[in-house]
Amino acid sequence: MDHSKYIALDVGGTSIKSGILFENGVEGEIKQTFINSKGSKEEILSVFKAIFDFHFAQLKGQLPCCLAIAFPGPFDYENGICKILGVQKYEAIYDVNLRKEFSNFLPQNDIPIFFCNDAEAAITGESQLGGGKGITKALGITLGTGLGGAFMIDGIPRREGKGVTSDGEIYYFKFKEEIGDDVFSIRGLSKRFAEANIQIKGIKEASEAARAGNQKLKEVFQQFGTDLGVFLLQITSEFEAEAVLALGGIANAADLFTTEVEAQINIPFIEGVLGQKAPLFGAVALAKITYF
Repeated sequence: MDHSKYIALDVGGTSIKSGILFENGVEGEIKQTFINSKGSKEEILSVFKAIFDFHFAQLKGQLPCCLAIAFPGPFDYENGICKILGVQKYEAIYDVNLRKEFSNFLPQNDIPIFFCNDAEAAITGESQLGGGKGITKALGITLGTGLGGAFMIDGIPRREGKGVTSDGEIYYFKFKEEIGDDVFSIRGLSKRFAEANIQIKGIKEASEAARAGNQKLKEVFQQFGTDLGVFLLQITSEFEAEAVLALGGIANAADLFTTEVEAQINIPFIEGVLGQKAPLFGAVALAKITYF
């Protein structure tokens, strides 16, 4: 078993990114594999088997010390059991023990398989090797399909301590009469566009138009930033965060609302820099803490 190499996966709703990682680097290219997450159990598992087969072939007989897999919740990460239901993805593997299923695909069934939350993995990767490197205390957030969170101290997510939630999440905190997940997500931002009578295809198109001078869109992003700052203020204050580290699709437009967020929270609002590598690095970092 090669104790310097890991196979890491970042599981998404439409694709899985994967690669062979060693210490703080990636060996070769990151592989992106399409997956029909609405498919049958057999169809879904066959995609994972193909990914494992590909990377084990790359290793040419060497065995990785661990498989580190970032998976969206709900998920029983300790036992490796998928708990996703009612969101039109991975429902066919609800209550399936993926650690057991995946072990059957490996050359040896004693290779450790580690599961972690995808948002937490991405934030951990950015905290240790990316935009949050060197920050002792950071609140990590993901602004995308939903609102993810992690309370980071020295690059490690915490579940206890001053200002820390027991599950590490913040999506259920209220903003006015709504939960944060409904407001500070792609659907929440899209709702703002609709309310402003703006017809736009997506966040990328909206941000490009705002940068090009569309005043209406600029104002929507600015108000989003102000509201996000108000939402984060109590959380960051109680945690005594030194900065907020933001990832996800909406964070790619952070230049349009960072000033407004920082005006409310009075600490730096920092965008991640690692992109698709972040959750792979983070999954490996969290696996090291657990197994090594």
